Order: sequence, then structure tokens, then C-alpha cells
Amino acid sequence: MKFSIEKAISYSLITGVIISSSLIILGLAFIFAQGGAGPYAFAQISSFTSTINSKTFGINEVFSGLRTFNGISYIYLGIMVLITTPVIRVVLLIAQFLYERNKLYFIISTLVLFNILFALLVLPRFLSRCS
Repeated sequence: MKFSIEKAISYSLITGVIISSSLIILGLAFIFAQGGAGPYAFAQISSFTSTINSKTFGINEVFSGLRTFNGISYIYLGIMVLITTPVIRVVLLIAQFLYERNKLYFIISTLVLFNILFALLVLPRFLSRCS
């Protein structure tokens, strides 16, 4: 059986979605079982005017909340995994185009990866300073 990059991409997408969905479902189960998440009551979390968002709940809180079974931490981690999944796909495509010596698509895919990472890592910090 020959291993192909298409299969690796397919498996990475499937695995990313399964892990992400599992983490989100687990987070919801923790929230319902505990009646909230950490210092936040269930009513605060489920409100349409909730102040819980990525500005109030950063990456450090996500990872520290995993140890205490904080449901919001598991949901945010699931979302982070879901966002990372297409990034992995682009990285695998770059590897494929590099292996095939396809310069045009290698450059295009590298630019796509740069744009994705710029939008995820740089723009939010820049926009938060402007507002």
C-alpha cells in the first residue's frame, strides 16, 4: 500500500474534526455537570450578553483550566484544534508541492499559510490596540 499526501491530508482533517468535536462535547458535559465553569455560573455562560470571550479568557486560562476540568477551557481547546486543522492541511500541501518540485503551487501555498498565520496571530493583537 502506497502512502499518499492526500491520505495524510484526509486523515488530518478527519482526526482534527473528531478531536475538536470530542473536546467541545466534553466541555459542555463538564459545564452541565458542574452547573457552570470555574467562577462563571451557567446563567452567565448561556446568556446572549455574556462577557465571556477570547478577550477575557486567554490561552493561559485555557490550559490552566484543563487541570480543573473547566468546561469553557475544553470548548476553547476544541475550537483551537478546529482552527489548527486547515493550517495542518496547508502545511502538508506545501510539503507535497515541495516534494513534487512544483514551484508555483509551493509559493501560492506558502503565501496562503502566511496569510492564515498573520490573520490568526498578528491581526487580533493589532486590532485590539486600535480599539
